[in-house]
Amino acid sequence: MTDTTTTAPVREQHLTNTYTVYVYREMRLRFDGIQAESPEQAAEQAKDLSLKVADEIDECEGETLAALVDLDSDEQHEQSRTIDFEAGRMLKAEPKLLAALTALSGLEVKGHSLLARLQFTAEGRELAAQISEAIAEATEELPA
Repeated sequence: MTDTTTTAPVREQHLTNTYTVYVYREMRLRFDGIQAESPEQAAEQAKDLSLKVADEIDECEGETLAALVDLDSDEQHEQSRTIDFEAGRMLKAEPKLLAALTALSGLEVKGHSLLARLQFTAEGRELAAQISEAIAEATEELPA
């Protein structure tokens, strides 16, 4: 007698979890009617206003910085994770990079600043200019 029973193929079961995800993303907020003596003063006032009073909210193709991911079954949030995306990692790295560039620009070699010593080649001049411009842009304060 032959066995005519067939066995169904065994499928791997992939258990999935359910998460709540909070995405941190740049957006453009419009606040109408800001009264100020200068554009800089208006910007300073608007930066502290609540999203709730914005006259318009626009995604403006802003960068997605990070996500906070909570496992729904984790009431104590012990398994919560923050996932930094590339733009968020760059934003976090900026203070360290600025500090490193500022320190580098202040270094002296044989009594001459390192940036001055870079002036001997075209590549060095370009690099020195980029370092100086980056420091200036990052440390520029708004006029009062």
